[in-house]
Amino acid sequence: MDKLKADLALNEQLTYRFIRPLPVPILTLNGLDDPLIDTFRLSEWRAYTSVGFQSQCMPGGHFFFKRDFPRFYSILLTLFSE
Repeated sequence: MDKLKADLALNEQLTYRFIRPLPVPILTLNGLDDPLIDTFRLSEWRAYTSVGFQSQCMPGGHFFFKRDFPRFYSILLTLFSE
């Protein structure tokens, strides 16, 4: 838990600046009940790629992938096998 708190504290100190979009696809996966993420803001990642963006929400909180790992893994396999 201390590592997570330190990570969140560091994140609060970051200042963001726009960078040139990268030529790699970006995928955001998040838990619908994650109190740390505003799901509407995930689409902002689209600006950081020049080739493709996808976003998917899954049931669960911050550690949503632990709730239903087979489903999480299936999504990854499907997306990266295309």
